[in-house]
Amino acid sequence: PPSPQGGPRERARARRVVLSGSAPGVPRDDGENGRRGHREGEGDRVARSIHLIAFVTTNEGKFREVSAKLGEAHIKLVHEDRSYPEIQTDRLEKVVRFAATVLDDQIRGDYLIDDSGLFIEEFGGFPGVYSSYVYKRLGCAGILKLLQGARNRAARFETVFLLRTADDHEVFHGECRGSIPDRERGSGGFGFDPIFVPDGATKTFAEMTVTEKNAVSHRAKAVDALAERLRARKER
Repeated sequence: PPSPQGGPRERARARRVVLSGSAPGVPRDDGENGRRGHREGEGDRVARSIHLIAFVTTNEGKFREVSAKLGEAHIKLVHEDRSYPEIQTDRLEKVVRFAATVLDDQIRGDYLIDDSGLFIEEFGGFPGVYSSYVYKRLGCAGILKLLQGARNRAARFETVFLLRTADDHEVFHGECRGSIPDRERGSGGFGFDPIFVPDGATKTFAEMTVTEKNAVSHRAKAVDALAERLRARKER
């Protein structure tokens, strides 16, 4: 999600790996923590036989979750470990659509990007699109402190994926409603996972395995919609 310190931002160079379910990772060195570079060498050889999608993210945990989920649908992800411009705006979808105008000129082939946020009712939806920035500044402890004494602890996670195939952009949404517990619980996941309990569950996201989280999370729901779309294309 974008930083409220206005304007686009970029990160440093990093790497690329290929994952599909339990498939082994293939290190790549042409990426960027500022997400750039293109698919060459081993990636191109694999791409001739199977459908590859580059998932552009610097978040390893997010990549593991999404690659595991898409692996169930026999879709292989390439980790394009780089950043891209993220504008300050009021909607997650605007963030990924703007980013696509930049990445379209930098990445060859199909790619996937996402933006996610935690929306807390007591705060009118804050931190929402600013979740990444707020997490870095306040962390889970800061949010819990702000919520001390609050009766309404309802919250929701939202995510928006943008998939580029050829010259086409498609957007997929996912939402998971839940609540904020009174303390951090669990050591798994990432971000605000230790302070979010999905409706109908007793565990926080951070207490769940990847498989458990992928059964209910906002991101998994968006990935399900994406996978269904790709399956429908193959059947044409």
